[in-house]
Amino acid sequence: VLGEHAGEPLEALCRRCHQALRRTRGAALALAAFDRGALAWLAVGSVQGSLAIAATPGAWHGLVQAAGLVGLKLPPLRVRRWPLAPGDTLVIATDGARAALDAPPSPAEPPQRTADQLLARTFTGEDDALVLVARCRGVIP
Repeated sequence: VLGEHAGEPLEALCRRCHQALRRTRGAALALAAFDRGALAWLAVGSVQGSLAIAATPGAWHGLVQAAGLVGLKLPPLRVRRWPLAPGDTLVIATDGARAALDAPPSPAEPPQRTADQLLARTFTGEDDALVLVARCRGVIP
């Protein structure tokens, strides 16, 4: 669904996923888009995100998720936007690695190493877990 409709707004993508997952037990979903120097964020369910700000070491924004389940109970959707600058780092973690977001990542570490370390430190084996780390390398106006 996401691949077929990648150019659509995040709210429309989430609604399409909701329709596609109607006959399932549902899913948590986080959508992030990088566009014209900004991060657009929309999340539903047990998934969490943070945006570490490179210009202010130790500063980060917790990215809000709405309670619900895509495919079962879709809450009102609201996309939030934050300006991006080179070095800013997005971290997304599912509930099996939720403690991964207890501190902002080090800008000195490569994103893959950061994701591997966060997952190794927080995964208990009791739930599925995913950690994704993406760093802004530059902003296109």
